[in-house]
Amino acid sequence: SPLALNAQNQIPVAALKNIPYFTGENHTTPIDHIQDIANACAIHEINEMDVAVKLLASSFKGKALQWFRSLTTGSITNWNQLCSALCSQFGERADNLSLLEQLTTIKRAPNEQM
Repeated sequence: SPLALNAQNQIPVAALKNIPYFTGENHTTPIDHIQDIANACAIHEINEMDVAVKLLASSFKGKALQWFRSLTTGSITNWNQLCSALCSQFGERADNLSLLEQLTTIKRAPNEQM
């Protein structure tokens, strides 16, 4: 596992049941997803950093999970490191997709030339 964390604390079952997933392919940005997981931690009163990191890692599916599994064993030691790696991997792509969506909705005015 890429996580190099103390395994003493477990993720509450209720938190796992309602976890929002991140695939890296939908319209959810890494920042939005991280905020969703932080909110889930607050709701379930998760205060231990290792549990929050495990919950974030547990939320990965599809390409995001493939990416996470490709990380070097023991390379993630804290929340900020995982968040930074996630944003580096998927942030720019999500921003480019958003920009592409914006560009495809731009229309010419009737008398505007290209």
